[in-house]
Amino acid sequence: KCLDYFKSLSKFGSPNATPIYHFMNATASPSRARYDDVISLCKEARMVHLAAMANERCGMFLSHLGDDTSKEYIVAAYWLYHDWGASSKTTNMLEQHYFLKDATLVYRKPASNSSSDMRLANRIR
Repeated sequence: KCLDYFKSLSKFGSPNATPIYHFMNATASPSRARYDDVISLCKEARMVHLAAMANERCGMFLSHLGDDTSKEYIVAAYWLYHDWGASSKTTNMLEQHYFLKDATLVYRKPASNSSSDMRLANRIR
């Protein structure tokens, strides 16, 4: 029912409903491609919080498949949560994911990290 609601809002052109609808679809039937689409839509809509959740969910999904690229999504989620101001969440992620301790010591390069684009988009507002 929720999915149908956001689908109809999306069809009517609601800019906020489209990323939410696609996020719900990606969580219902996960794939890397679907999550990548959601992350892109969130970037366009400047929905930092939803982009963080999509990156985290994709990272967890890929981790369960044994895919090492899951770490890239978890790192991106960490920084997006950080940018959004979710300090409790970032603290929790640091405790859950050992590799984040190293990731936080290195500055993110704007050209290679999608979350840096989100940071810039968030600051432009």
